[in-house]
Amino acid sequence: MSFKENLLYEIDSRDISKKELAAKIGISYNTFLSYINAREVQPSIDMAERIAKALNVSVDYLITGRHTGQNSSAELFLQKYERFEDILEELDQLPAESYKNAKPGILGMIRGYKQESRE
Repeated sequence: MSFKENLLYEIDSRDISKKELAAKIGISYNTFLSYINAREVQPSIDMAERIAKALNVSVDYLITGRHTGQNSSAELFLQKYERFEDILEELDQLPAESYKNAKPGILGMIRGYKQESRE
């Protein structure tokens, strides 16, 4: 995966918008968009470090898509769990049969949102 794809994945995986991330790293939204639009402008090393730090990943990960030990799989799992903790708690309170019946609808709704965000 490319820097652009890895960056977009991390943004999508977190509860942060592109505008929020741009503000957090101290650049304009338009400059930030240049990293993820069709032109795929590559940020400077300094900027890549600022982006990586804001997302709590390594620069190497943003470039290669491979984690180099900075974040263990347990840490990555915990980060994802914390993002969805409120949803998981609600699902956990459902009786097994209700969860079984709700699961296809929930997954369908999520896939619908993913499709909307790609358009």
